[in-house]
Amino acid sequence: MIVTTHSQTVRIIVGESILMGIIGGGIGFLTGLGAVVVIVTTYGFSSFGVSLNLWAAAWASMQPALVIGVIGLIAAPAIAALAACFVYAFTRHNLTVWSPDMRPATNQVIALFYVDEQPGST
Repeated sequence: MIVTTHSQTVRIIVGESILMGIIGGGIGFLTGLGAVVVIVTTYGFSSFGVSLNLWAAAWASMQPALVIGVIGLIAAPAIAALAACFVYAFTRHNLTVWSPDMRPATNQVIALFYVDEQPGST
């Protein structure tokens, strides 16, 4: 049996969403920088008939992408945490799972999960 209080449940949900925001922001940051480098070095300005140093052009193109990527890396966990709080506010009454043979000791317990340890029973 796992019992959590309201504040513990909120911390678990928000903490997990912050972690997912950090991971997603980091992957997006690296993917965005990689896309800038690949596009600039592959296509360059050859379609315009201009010959440039492609690596210098890639670095010049990466500088604005770095700024936007860092802003996104900072904002992603905050947005994920706010979304988790918003969703939790509307679903907190649906998180309660009661076992038929157990009752919580106080009203502060909002999540009560009972694990049946007998294999094969449903």
